[in-house]
Amino acid sequence: MNLPALSYSWLHEHAENRFAGISPDSLQQLPEKVVQFGTGVLLRGLPDYYIDRANKAGVFNGRIVVIKTTSQGSVDDFANQDFLFTHVINGIRDGQLVQESTINTSISRVLEAKSQWADILACAANPDIELVVSNTTERGLVYVEESIAGVPDSFPGKLLAFLLHRFQTLGGGAASGLTIIPTELIEGNGDLLKEYVLRGAAHHQLSPAFVDWVATHHHFCNSLVDRIVPGKPSAEKAADFFATWGYADEYLLVSEPYDLWAIQAASDPGTALSFAAVNPGVVITPDITRYKELKLRLLNATHILSCGKAVWEGISTVREAFAPSGFRSWAEDLMAEISRSIPVDIEEEVRTEYAANVLQRFENPFIDHYWESILLNYASKMKIRALPLLQTFYARNGSLPGHIVAGFAFYLVLSIPDACEKDIYYKTVHTRRVKLQDTISEGLYTDACALGFAGAAKKHLEDTSFWGAPLADIPGFTEQVLALADDILTQSSLAIISETR
Repeated sequence: MNLPALSYSWLHEHAENRFAGISPDSLQQLPEKVVQFGTGVLLRGLPDYYIDRANKAGVFNGRIVVIKTTSQGSVDDFANQDFLFTHVINGIRDGQLVQESTINTSISRVLEAKSQWADILACAANPDIELVVSNTTERGLVYVEESIAGVPDSFPGKLLAFLLHRFQTLGGGAASGLTIIPTELIEGNGDLLKEYVLRGAAHHQLSPAFVDWVATHHHFCNSLVDRIVPGKPSAEKAADFFATWGYADEYLLVSEPYDLWAIQAASDPGTALSFAAVNPGVVITPDITRYKELKLRLLNATHILSCGKAVWEGISTVREAFAPSGFRSWAEDLMAEISRSIPVDIEEEVRTEYAANVLQRFENPFIDHYWESILLNYASKMKIRALPLLQTFYARNGSLPGHIVAGFAFYLVLSIPDACEKDIYYKTVHTRRVKLQDTISEGLYTDACALGFAGAAKKHLEDTSFWGAPLADIPGFTEQVLALADDILTQSSLAIISETR
């Protein structure tokens, strides 16, 4: 079926069916108020979702300039559909089935950092811009000493250059200050980003007036985003949607109904967060610790500690794993360990309620969240999400948490490559190969070639420069996790499945 692409032209013909009386022209003409570093589906499925809802309610009245910070892929298809995309929301909310879709009009354009830097700096000089949002992944929020005369490589470097241009063109008063909200899943992400920008300013010996302006007139907010957004559905499901809607959409995405954006703001950031008024999922609070720890541990750590086992057992999606089965039972025991290991004090009933909610979200019959996609940046996720649980459990109990230890063993088995082709690293899992996408894959592969799996695994566990803590100081951990990893590799998969449940 030859269908037209989603576009404003299509909307003009069908707005009465899609927008309930809202003129597409009025939405298309809204001023640009937000600069967003990152093009990932999580940003489109949460912050962009909130801003679109607010615009349609006549509240925020501003659109988003998206900055593509990586060199992979093209945005031509997105431009051809006027940067519109359909957001399908399927799942269970408050015990009720939710099946809905909306056409998101919040993005005005997408600029590529490498080729359109002058246009990006022009956004910095736009007084209407009041909010900066980012998700460049845990790997993107790093400090690099680099030139800011051209296009910096790192996200903090890009932001420093962006702010410097704004200072030079709009001056250093309060009116030109921005609210800046990173959503990378890193502890104190807003504080860290501010630290990196100020460190960069010191490295480049920028003026005291600029440094004072950054430190005084910008709201760098720690934040936590919580929504499962697997992205585009299968080709078959997408084709069914297109046939129903009467248009094709290359940027269609699917998410669950649950949504939360917890933003830590010690003082009023003004109109930059006015979209919160019509979005109950946006929580603005002086302290987001509770929200962060619940999500980071009971959702994210459950994912990362389970994914190695799931991939090893040949389970494709989270939904499959959490159907009534032995894996679900194992994962529930894992979540019980995690609940007792959260590094901050949270009431038991709150932890229990959140864990039950997470299980319902994992069971979502409409979401195909692939375990192999969770393997992306496996090592850094284990360090950030799982390591504090291991340390806290041992400190509180004087013993090792069996399921968390098993999660580390499966991590070693899955993350140490056994093949490399054209600089891409793979792990053989029974009869198929799994692609690894981790910053340390090259080093692990080199060590495995020289030392064998056991030697590479032991060296990795002893690498305090990576883990930031000596794992050998946890009595019995290294020995136990290495022994279990060896069992996983040498015994039949059926025996391992039974033994680790």
